Amino acid sequence: MNRILLLTAAFALIAILAGCVRKVQSYVKPRSVIIDVRTPAEQQETGYIMGALLIEHSSIHTEIKNAVPDTRTPLVLYCRSGRRAEMAKNTLNSIGYKDVVNLGSLENASKTLNIPVVKVK
Repeated sequence: MNRILLLTAAFALIAILAGCVRKVQSYVKPRSVIIDVRTPAEQQETGYIMGALLIEHSSIHTEIKNAVPDTRTPLVLYCRSGRRAEMAKNTLNSIGYKDVVNLGSLENASKTLNIPVVKVK
């Protein structure tokens, strides 16, 4: 009986973990663009995710069309806590970008995407 319960619990845990992996993988789709919506000073201080574009949340509505003209391009955003990334996400949604994900903080985005933080010297 204990073996059956242990096996059932193990299979349930595997199913949960598999769902988490699929969820994380769904954040980064082919052609995804990662965008850091913090200020240049913050990026200088704490680093950035390798390959991320730096577009401040306050100017994303004007700068995004030059950086990512195709509104169908999947976008992945992060900032210090996730608050500004959420504001940027709402702005992007309002101007036609529908596939936008807020990963929250720099640390969370790095962990979720499995991409290291590059420290600025």
